[in-house]
Amino acid sequence: MSTCSPVRKLTAIHPSPFPPQFTTEKDVATSLKKDFDAKYQGTWQAIVGSCFGCSLTHKTKAVLHFQIEYTNAIMYVLLFQSDE
Repeated sequence: MSTCSPVRKLTAIHPSPFPPQFTTEKDVATSLKKDFDAKYQGTWQAIVGSCFGCSLTHKTKAVLHFQIEYTNAIMYVLLFQSDE
C-alpha cells in the first residue's frame, strides 16, 4: 500500500537504508525517519516491526507500507507524514 510518489518509494526501499550495524527495529525506524525528515519537508513517522497494528491520520499522498527481509527476518515498515 502506498500513496507516495515513486521517488519517495524508491528513497525508502532502494538502496537499502539499513546498514548491518542496526540491531533493532527501532534503529531502522530511526534511520528512515531521519532520512525522510531531511529529504522531504514536514514531520515523518516510521514504524518497523514483525507485527503491529495501528490507526493513524496522515497527509494525503504521504504514506508507505511495505515489507523487507533484513537479517533473515521479515519486517514490515509503515512510513507516513503527519500533519504539522
